[in-house]
Amino acid sequence: MKSHNLIDLLAKSVKKNSNQIALQWKQEGVTKTFTYQKLWNTVRDFAFGLERLGIRANSKVAILGENHPHWLISDLAILSLGAITVPIHLTFSTEQIHQFMKQTDVETIIVQDSQMLKRLHLLDLPVKHLILMQGTPNEDQKALQFETVIQMGQTIGIEELDWAYPSIQPSDLATIVFTSGTTGQPKAVMLSHLNILHQIESFAFAVPYSVSDIFLSVLPMSHTFERITGQFAPLGSGATIAYTRKTDNIQQTMIEVKPTIILTLPQLLEKLHKQLVQEWTHNNLKQKLFDWASSIAKSYLETTAKGFNWSVPNDLRVKHTLAHLAVFSKIRKMLGGQLRLMISCGAPLQTDVSSFFAHSGVPIIESYGLTECSSIVLSNQVHQMQNGTIGSAIPGTEIRILPDGELLVKSPSIMVGYYKQEEETAQTMSNGWLHTGDLVEWNENGSLRFFERKEGHFELSTGQSIEPRMIEQVLATSPYIKQAIIVGKNHDYLTALIIPNFTTCMEYAERKQLLIKNREELIRSNEIVHLFQQEIDRLLVHLEPFQQPKQFTLLDHELSLGIGELTPLLQTKLEQVELNYTAKIATMYSPTHTETAVTESSTKDKT
Repeated sequence: MKSHNLIDLLAKSVKKNSNQIALQWKQEGVTKTFTYQKLWNTVRDFAFGLERLGIRANSKVAILGENHPHWLISDLAILSLGAITVPIHLTFSTEQIHQFMKQTDVETIIVQDSQMLKRLHLLDLPVKHLILMQGTPNEDQKALQFETVIQMGQTIGIEELDWAYPSIQPSDLATIVFTSGTTGQPKAVMLSHLNILHQIESFAFAVPYSVSDIFLSVLPMSHTFERITGQFAPLGSGATIAYTRKTDNIQQTMIEVKPTIILTLPQLLEKLHKQLVQEWTHNNLKQKLFDWASSIAKSYLETTAKGFNWSVPNDLRVKHTLAHLAVFSKIRKMLGGQLRLMISCGAPLQTDVSSFFAHSGVPIIESYGLTECSSIVLSNQVHQMQNGTIGSAIPGTEIRILPDGELLVKSPSIMVGYYKQEEETAQTMSNGWLHTGDLVEWNENGSLRFFERKEGHFELSTGQSIEPRMIEQVLATSPYIKQAIIVGKNHDYLTALIIPNFTTCMEYAERKQLLIKNREELIRSNEIVHLFQQEIDRLLVHLEPFQQPKQFTLLDHELSLGIGELTPLLQTKLEQVELNYTAKIATMYSPTHTETAVTESSTKDKT
């Protein structure tokens, strides 16, 4: 029987899985767990505590904090009262956070701890209550401890219990979520219980979860991808969610937790891929073994893709077994040993990265979604995957592609609208169709390939069309390039901001016996600049001349979440990056500038 609302979904799961571990985390080095029954009881007590504080149906309650069981408990408790959760990305500035709180009429804030409360000046906001998820408030802070609210809920007599969740209708508003603001100002997306439930039920057809699954929570819970696909959906299937702290070593945590599923991003997968490959290529013997195993795995996957497993020739089957034992089983152990798949969303994934993990027995499910779609609406399936694509529509979703390539989506998971932004809602939605602003195309096998945001696609002053993401992805395949940002809108040629992979670059410098002590010396070295020019020429030789950057700038640091250069899902906010590096970009377009590269110290442009 289908669930009536999100708390009904949890109630059904608790009934079937009461003694199953629901949540797992570390506290002061000790592993803690909550069973489904314990989770239910805690959500109930916290909900009644909130009710005593005056939280009712349609009350807006904000949550700010890093991933933690108390984040989820707060969310579920708010929803169970018919109230509305307003998750806030920690990457927003203090000014933005204050603005969004006022815009959404937030009356209670649940924040991580007293330090965050002070840092974000939340005491200055005109709200009724402040609650700390962890720790105790300072003497000058009028805030409640998490445990205090639970105790308030526990004091209600059993005869007084009248939990509101059974009366919550599918059409009732569940949450207001701010978009990341990749291409402009963040918008306040309204999602109903029905929107989210349809997303969970439909995605289960593409990627089934089970009671034996262990999810490792890595992405911010304030984002719909993690919150819906990585929290609500696992709870509905009876799975376990394991939490990791921001400061934890993810690979070490994977070895300890042994997750079966991880929701992740292309940027994180590409970083992990480079780390693992470096483990197997730091000497000639391991390099040869790795290359041999990779070629065998590639042949094996290509053969099985054409037919059934029994169609694989015996000699290839034997070689594949040896390759697995010698290389890929060891890589799999470095990922915890139990990982059965990873789900990637947010941007296209490099095909060599997805192939690498597939060789290791960990397929990556590439998918596509937006906050406005309640997370995922297009996805590959477990038994039907094509590298480099975002698959096809999940059940209940219709799609159209406009002549210019823009994707339109219609589904019960599409948002109610933007909160207090009727004009923006009308511009984005037409007759039930959501204009995504993303460019896609069909491939020969009936799957969709994602290009980029419509706003990200630009023209040179010569009228030639540029797809920057494609060029950036090609450049990022270099072992020496961590990230590239292509610039050139309204100019007559392209330029690039390049963030080196400092580990491999320093190793290169050692091999060449270059006297380089730090990052600043590295990016100013003529030999290193020449290396990058060679890499750009090598990787982009197949592209048209107008698609190749004529100048590039090496940076001695990565892009920063703290100053707004990245979204919560680590997507580059090009407008902010161009603003921060205005002078350096201008130098690359200076008529007197004839060098192929300029370098950039850690002091950014002041604008």
